[in-house]
Amino acid sequence: MNAIVDAIAFDIVVLRITIRAIFGDMEWLMKTGNIPLLVLIASVMIWVTHFEISVMGELSAEADTQSKVEIIGEIIPESSPAQIKRKIVYRTNPGPWGNLEYYIVYLCATDDQLDAIEPPESVTVWSFESDDMEKVRKQLRRILKGKSDSDWLGKSESFRVTGEYIELFPPDSVILDLSADQRSELARILRVQGENPYYTDPVIIESSDPTSWFLRAGLSASTVEVIEKLCYQLGQTVVFSDIPYVYSYVQTIGGEETHRFLEALSRTRALVVRLVVDESSDFSSISTYWGAGNHNKMLQPILNSVFENNEVERLDIVHLLTPTARKLINTYPDLSMGIRGKLPDCHWTSLNFFNYQPVSKLLEELTLQHEVASKYNPVKEPLEFGDVLLLLDQSEKRVVHSCVYIADDIVFTKNGLGLMSPWIMMRFGDMIMRYQMDGSVVTRAYRLK
Repeated sequence: MNAIVDAIAFDIVVLRITIRAIFGDMEWLMKTGNIPLLVLIASVMIWVTHFEISVMGELSAEADTQSKVEIIGEIIPESSPAQIKRKIVYRTNPGPWGNLEYYIVYLCATDDQLDAIEPPESVTVWSFESDDMEKVRKQLRRILKGKSDSDWLGKSESFRVTGEYIELFPPDSVILDLSADQRSELARILRVQGENPYYTDPVIIESSDPTSWFLRAGLSASTVEVIEKLCYQLGQTVVFSDIPYVYSYVQTIGGEETHRFLEALSRTRALVVRLVVDESSDFSSISTYWGAGNHNKMLQPILNSVFENNEVERLDIVHLLTPTARKLINTYPDLSMGIRGKLPDCHWTSLNFFNYQPVSKLLEELTLQHEVASKYNPVKEPLEFGDVLLLLDQSEKRVVHSCVYIADDIVFTKNGLGLMSPWIMMRFGDMIMRYQMDGSVVTRAYRLK
C-alpha cells in the first residue's frame, strides 16, 4: 500500500513540476492580463489537487497521521448559540477589546463567481461504498420503513454498480416523501459512504428557518415550499442536501429562478462589528488588546485619530484587523487564488492572519502541524485577538476546522475550501454548530509566539 501511495504521490509531484516548468511562477502570466489562460491553468491546478486529495486520501487512510496535531493546552468551552435577527444591533460583553456592537448582513457570490463554478447535477444520486446490492436494499428499506414505495429498489434502471460503489437513482416521489427524520438518518449514512458531496457538504440554513432564508434570497414561494419540505436536521443544524432535485425543478420554472437558486446556495450570514467610542473607552487597554503584542502594531495611527476626534462615535473593526484579514473580509475567493493548485482553506486563513503578505506554502497539507508546533504556544482563557482555535473531533486526533479569535464570542473564519465559502466574522457558537453535525468537537487555542 505504501508503495502505491508513494508512486502516485511522485507522479503528482512530477505533474506539478511540469506545469510550473512550462509556465514559471505564474507571475508573468498574471501581469499580462491573459485572463482565459490564467483561469484555464488555475482550473487544471485545482483539478490536480482535488485528484491528489481524493486518491491519496483513500489510499493512505490507514496511515493518515498528517492531519493530526499533538494536543496540549486547555480545552476551550463552547458558547451556546442564540438566535439573532435582522436589522437589530447587538452589544457584546465588555472586555479589554472595548465596547463592541454588531449587526448581521447576508453575502452572496457575484455573477462572475457563479459563472466560474460548475452547475449542480440535475439527477439525484445516492452512492454507497458497497458491492452488495441486497445489503444496500435492506439498509434503505429500514430507513424508508414502508412509508415510501420501495419497489423501485428492485428495478435494474434504479441503480448502477461502478467498481466498489453502488449508485442509486431514487424517483422524485421517494425524494419528496421522506420525512425530516428519515432524511437525517439517510444523511448520516451517505456522509460516510461514497461520493455524496451534497450530503458531506450540505447547504446550511444559518437562521434555522428555511422559509425566510430562501424567500429573502429572492426565490419564488413555490420553490421555497419545495425546499422547506426537503430540509432536515443534523445535530442542532438545519441543512438541505437535495440540490439536484431543486435544480431540476427551478429549470422548469424558467426566467431568473435558476440563477436566483444558484445565488441562494452561496448565501452566507456574516457580522459587521463596530467599536463604540465614548468617554468610558480605555484607549490604553483597547490599543494593547488590538495590537496583539506588536503583531498588529500598524493599527495605531487609526486608533490615535479616532480617540483624538471627539466627533467619532463608532469605528468598524475592519480597520483594526490585520492587513490580510482586512483585504479578505466579506469576500469570496477568486479563481486566480487557485493558481498554485489549491484554493485557500480555513488553515491557510488562520496561519496567515498576522502575515502582511499571505504565505503560499501554507496551502500545503503538512503545514498545519509544523506551524502550530514551531510558532505557537498553547493557551487557555482568557483568549486574545489573533489566537488560533483548532476544532478537533471527539478522538482529538483530527483537526476538522480552524479559525481566529477576534473578541468576546466573535471569530474570523472561512468555513470551507470552495469558491462559495467567503471570509467572514461570525459568532463562535454559530460556527461550531457547523462542525458538530457528526458529533461534538473539542476546541483548543494557540497563540503566536
